[in-house]
Amino acid sequence: MPKKNAANRTIVFVTVFLLCLSASTALASISQDLAERLDFFLERSWVYNNVGEPDTIDWNTTFKAELEMYRISGSSYFDWYFVSYGLDGTINVLGQIYKKGYMSGYEVCDELESQGGFPVGTTGLGKIFRIQHTRTGKSIRVAVQDNKELGQTVVYMLTQDAWERVN
Repeated sequence: MPKKNAANRTIVFVTVFLLCLSASTALASISQDLAERLDFFLERSWVYNNVGEPDTIDWNTTFKAELEMYRISGSSYFDWYFVSYGLDGTINVLGQIYKKGYMSGYEVCDELESQGGFPVGTTGLGKIFRIQHTRTGKSIRVAVQDNKELGQTVVYMLTQDAWERVN
């Protein structure tokens, strides 16, 4: 009898392990698509219900807010997406960290200008552009930075409220 119980426990353990492994693989493959659907003015509950909990949360002194970081697997372009929320609970900082060597900050700036981004200056974040948010038509700021510490290009997109908090 004890051998049968041990065999049953082993089968149950292996089954649960394989289900968890397949679920996490499915979430990782979905997460790229969902992360690419992240957009301004979505609520934290939408993000948590559709994308899931962040992989890490880091305090950002520039934005005076927490950045919720999502590791992206299977993406040819990005390693991380990150979000921060305003007082109303909606996304007001949205960003991407490009894979090493994929695009330089200079190339991202050229791309933004070719799509109608208007350069408005530079800060510690790098070059700043003003663009129109395609879904809402509202003006947002985009900061492009070649992060020397990471060795990667980082793009920060900020709503007007977030921009005013930084300045």
